[in-house]
Amino acid sequence: MQIIVGMALGIFVALIVAGFPIAYMVASRMSQEIYLRFPFLLGAALLFGFSLSAFSAVISYGTLGIDTYPLVFGAFILLSWLLLVPMLKRWKFKFSVKFLKLDLLLLTPTLWAFFLVRNYWVSLTEPIVRAGIGPDTSQNLMAAISARTLGSTWSEQASNVKAVLGQSSLRDSVYEMFRNPSFRDQAGFDYLVLGSRWGLSVPYSQVIRFFGPHASLWEPGIVLLVSLLTLATMAFGLFTVFSKSSTAATVTSIICISNAALIVQFFNGGLSQVWSLAGIMGIFTTLALVILRRRSEQSFSLKVVGLFGFASWLILYATYVDAAIILAMFIVISMPVYYFINRAVFNDVLKVFVLSGLAVLVAAPVLTYATIITFDLRLQAAQGTGTASTLWPFPSESLGFVDVFSQTNAVRSPETGLVAFVITASIVWLLVKRVTKRNLDADLAALGITGLLTMLVGFVLSYAGRLHTPYIYSKISVYVAPIVVIAFIAILQAAKQTGSKKSSHKQGNAGKNASLGYQSVLISLAIVTAVSSFNATNNNAKQSGVISYSFAGLMQDEQAQKVLSENNYLVTYIADANYLGIFADVHWISKAPNDMILKDRLDVPLRVLCYSYDGNCKPATPRISDPVLEKYGLIQYESPYTTREFAAFTPRERYAANFNATGQAPFEIPERFIGGNPYYNQN
Repeated sequence: MQIIVGMALGIFVALIVAGFPIAYMVASRMSQEIYLRFPFLLGAALLFGFSLSAFSAVISYGTLGIDTYPLVFGAFILLSWLLLVPMLKRWKFKFSVKFLKLDLLLLTPTLWAFFLVRNYWVSLTEPIVRAGIGPDTSQNLMAAISARTLGSTWSEQASNVKAVLGQSSLRDSVYEMFRNPSFRDQAGFDYLVLGSRWGLSVPYSQVIRFFGPHASLWEPGIVLLVSLLTLATMAFGLFTVFSKSSTAATVTSIICISNAALIVQFFNGGLSQVWSLAGIMGIFTTLALVILRRRSEQSFSLKVVGLFGFASWLILYATYVDAAIILAMFIVISMPVYYFINRAVFNDVLKVFVLSGLAVLVAAPVLTYATIITFDLRLQAAQGTGTASTLWPFPSESLGFVDVFSQTNAVRSPETGLVAFVITASIVWLLVKRVTKRNLDADLAALGITGLLTMLVGFVLSYAGRLHTPYIYSKISVYVAPIVVIAFIAILQAAKQTGSKKSSHKQGNAGKNASLGYQSVLISLAIVTAVSSFNATNNNAKQSGVISYSFAGLMQDEQAQKVLSENNYLVTYIADANYLGIFADVHWISKAPNDMILKDRLDVPLRVLCYSYDGNCKPATPRISDPVLEKYGLIQYESPYTTREFAAFTPRERYAANFNATGQAPFEIPERFIGGNPYYNQN
C-alpha cells in the first residue's frame, strides 16, 4: 500500500505542479471568476500536466532518446513556472484562486478512489498485480520493461523490429509481429513501435530505470489510482462551471470513477486506456468552454479554448490513438447536433477541434509518421481484438449505474434488465425534453445526446463486426460515459419557484421539497453506482490472475535471469503463462499463434517450464533440478524435442507437440490463432 499510494500521490502532485502555471495563465485570460475556482484550476492543471508529460515522451522517444524524458519534462516544468510571473505582470493580473469551503467535498470521491484501488496491495509494503482475461496487462508491463532495451528512439527500434522479423517495411512487420521469439520484445515492439502507446510506457520506463525491473509490478496500482484521482478531480472541476451545487459535483465525480465498465476494462488490461482519461476529460472540457463562451456575457478568445483542445488531443494521440479516434468520432457526431441546436457553437467546434488536432499532428512529426504508416491496419485490427462476451449492455449500465460487466455468467436477470431499461429511458427522455429549450440546458442536453449517439454508433460497429462481440461498443461507451453523466446531472435540477407573492409561502415549501427531492435523487445515484463499483472490484478480485510480489526477488536475481534467458521454453496454455515475460526475457516458443522465427535460437536448449501450482502441467520427461528457479515456484523439465525439431513443425503440429510435452489436456485452438497475426486472420 505504501509503495502504490506514495508513488501515485507523488506522480499526481508532480502533474499538478507541472500544469498549474499554464492552467492559471489560461484561466486568467478568460476574465471570469468561475474559471479561477480551485476545482476547475486543479482539473486544468492536471490536463496541462499530462500534456507536458505526453509531449516530453514524444520528444524524447521520438528524437532525443528515451532516457532524456526526465530532463525534457523537467525543462518544461521549469520553463512554465519561469513564465508565470512575468506573463501575469504583463497582463496586469493579481494571483488569486477562489476556494470555497464546499470545495472540500472533492475529498469524498478522492477517498473513494483509494478504496477502489484496494485490490492492488495485500499489505502496507506488498503490492500485487491482478489481471483478468487476455494478455494486455502483462503486455503493458513488458512494454515498459523493454522500452529502453529495444533502442533509444522510435526509428532505432523500428529498424530493429524489421531486422528481427526479416522484413523491409513496418507494414509487413505488423503481420509478422507475433513471430518474434522474445516474449518481452514482442510486447515492446507491439506497444511502442507499432502501437504508438508512448504516453504511458515511456514515462514508466524511467520509473523502472531508477527503481529496478520489479517496479513494473507497481504499475497497475499506480496507473489506476492516478487515473481515478484525475478523473474525479476533472469531473468535479468541469461540473462546477455548469452548476453551483457542490453536492451535485461530488455525486457526478463519484459516479464517473465508480463506473463498473471502466473498472472491468482496466482489469482486463486497459492501462493505457485509463491513462488517457485526462485527454478524454480535456476534450469534454474544451467542448464545454466552447458552449459557455457563447452563453457568457464576457466572452473570451477562441485561442484560449484552442489550448485546451491542443493539450487534450496531444494526450490522446501520444497515449492511446484508439481513444483519439473515438473522441474524434464524438466531435464529428456533435457537429450536426449543434448545427440545429446552436449554429454559433457548431462554427466554433469546427474551428477549435480541427485546428488544434492539426497542430498536434504538426508538433509531433515522428509520432505522426509512425501512426500514419500503419493507421489503416490499426483500424482493421480493432475488429479482431477484445475480450469475448455475449452480454450487450444498456447505456445506463455503461454509464455505471448497474454492474453487469464483472459477472462470470453472461445472463442478465429480468430485474436487472428492467432497472437498466428504466434508467436508460429516463436519461433519454430528460435529455430530449431539455434539448428543445433555447438556453444552456439545451446545449448541455446536446452534449448528453451526442454521447448516446456515439454509443449507438459503437453498438452498430460491434454488431456488424467480424467477431460480433460488444467489445468495441463497451469500449466506446466507457469513453463517452463521463460527459453523458455530467450533462444528465447538470440539467437534473429542482423546479424554480414561480407565481404570485400571495403564494410565496406555498412556493417556499414546494421549493424546499423539490430541493430535498433533488438531493435525494443525487445521493441515491451515488449510492447505486458506488455499490456497483464495490461489487465489480470484489468480483474482479475473485476472478483475477495474480502476480505475487514474491516474484520481485526473481526479477532482481541475476542468476535466475540468466537461466531463463538462455533457454527456449514450452509452457502450458494458461492465463498465468502471460506473466513469464514480466519476470525475465523468456522465449516461450510455443506461444500462439505458434509460428515463431527461431533461426537465431535453433541450437538453444529447449525445456518445459511449469509453475509449481499449475495442475495442468504434467510432463512425462525427467525434472531438471534448479534450486534458483524452484525457490520462486518455477520448475523445469526436459523437453522431448530439440529446438530444431520443434521449429520444423507446422503451427498446428507445434500446438500438438506442446500439449504432448507439457502433459496438458488438448483443447481446440481457434483457427485465427494458428499462424500469422490473429488480429488480421479472417477465420
